[in-house]
Amino acid sequence: SGKLVSVQAGKLAPVPADDIRGARYLAVYYSAKWCPPCRAFTPELVKAYKQIKARHPEFELVFVSSDRSASDMADYMSSYD
Repeated sequence: SGKLVSVQAGKLAPVPADDIRGARYLAVYYSAKWCPPCRAFTPELVKAYKQIKARHPEFELVFVSSDRSASDMADYMSSYD
C-alpha cells in the first residue's frame, strides 16, 4: 500500500492497492528509461496490454521501475501511455 502510482496530467499519483486486488492475472514488467532494449520493447507491450485488457478485464500489468529518479519514471511512463 502506498507504493503504486500512475501518471495523471504528467505527475505521479497514488493508486490504491484495491485497484489491482481483483486481478486474476497479474504481469510484472521491470524496465527503465535508461535501458535501450526496454524502450524498444515497451511500445509493443503497451499494444499487447491494451488488446488483452479489452478482452480480459481481470488482467493487469504492473510496471516496476529501475529508473534513477521519480521524474525519469514519470517521463518514461508518460511516453508510452
